[in-house]
Amino acid sequence: MRVLVLLLALVASCASAAAPMQTATFAPTPATPTPAAAPSVAPRIAGPRWPAVPPGATRARVTRVVDGDTVVLDGISVGYRESRGRPGRHARLIGIDTPEVFGRAGCFGRQASAFTKQQLTGRDVLVGFDVGHLDRYGRALVYIWKTDGTFFNGELAESGYALQETVPPNVRYADEFLQYVRDARAAARGLWSAC
Repeated sequence: MRVLVLLLALVASCASAAAPMQTATFAPTPATPTPAAAPSVAPRIAGPRWPAVPPGATRARVTRVVDGDTVVLDGISVGYRESRGRPGRHARLIGIDTPEVFGRAGCFGRQASAFTKQQLTGRDVLVGFDVGHLDRYGRALVYIWKTDGTFFNGELAESGYALQETVPPNVRYADEFLQYVRDARAAARGLWSAC
């Protein structure tokens, strides 16, 4: 009988060793307990976690939106000056690329531009920079946070208005942009369903 028990134990251990390892992925535990009767929900309960506004961020005002990823900011000292008699300097959002609205207009370009206008025109924002401060056209290269802490560059990508565009040395949030675009594509948001 003892031999039979040992033999069964040996067979069981060999079977578990031969089975492929499976790893479980767990969601972080919420800070407040969830009520027992709470229904199950999709993974994007509260939306993405945005990077924190950097300590040295500059407060600026968006005086004009040129297109989905280019704005004019009053309150920064980098970038070429606005030529239409308004205050501000031209700035290009880092890490993303929205479809064009001028020249050969791209699919979903008008929607991306309209979204940026609706979200930013006339509003105060917080501006962060990366390693390089200017692009080849003389525009400031910026990350923008809305005053509620929303990382606007990321919001454009996560909402499906922009693709990721990584141009070294400005790569601080490249991994985040990759994830935002993957999430938008998987959910068929914005240009991922229209184009």
